Amino acid sequence: GIPFVVEEALEGRPLDELLSGFPQGVPLGLAIHVLLPLVEALALAHEQGVVHGAIDSKCVCWTGNPTAPVPQWLELGESHADRRESDACYRAPELAPGASATKRADVFAVGVLAYRMLSGELPFRAGNRRALPLDEVAPQLPAAWTKLTGACLEVDPRRRYRDAVVLLEFMRTCARESSSWPSLDRPLARSSAPSSGVYREHKAPASLRARSQRAR
Repeated sequence: GIPFVVEEALEGRPLDELLSGFPQGVPLGLAIHVLLPLVEALALAHEQGVVHGAIDSKCVCWTGNPTAPVPQWLELGESHADRRESDACYRAPELAPGASATKRADVFAVGVLAYRMLSGELPFRAGNRRALPLDEVAPQLPAAWTKLTGACLEVDPRRRYRDAVVLLEFMRTCARESSSWPSLDRPLARSSAPSSGVYREHKAPASLRARSQRAR
């Protein structure tokens, strides 16, 4: 017979659709609700030696209620040959087009995604190789998020978190420190998708746990 893989049929909506409702940044509580399970799933993959390699806002979909969306990675565990190129603004500077991705390159891409979610902007300006600190575009956020995104977006990969496992540890700390922040529930721009404003320990969705184990 012919070998094949059966995967879950996802009928979610693209993350870009959620982001478009918040041109000045997603409310902090909602951003945490989306980012934590994504990084937990990526950490599980990195522990198994699996690199995503194409992280951007197009490779995330969400299902459920927009006030408490359930995010899922797309393309996690695909082979390098089958993987599409990520959007250039999410690609780590050390990666040439077509080059094999690394765990630290995944961390860089998550940093871009988090920065965009929290501020509504991309971290790099024309002609500037270093990311603009998050607190310069979103000064209302806890300082811990500026440190986290800054570490993810280091130009030198040796200065980034080594993988999503380490990133997850720091992101959980940021989430806990943000749990009593005054602006946790308050949208920074008008939108029909308010934040849940609740920090909870998340578990990676079962479909992603199975997918990363299948890719070992």
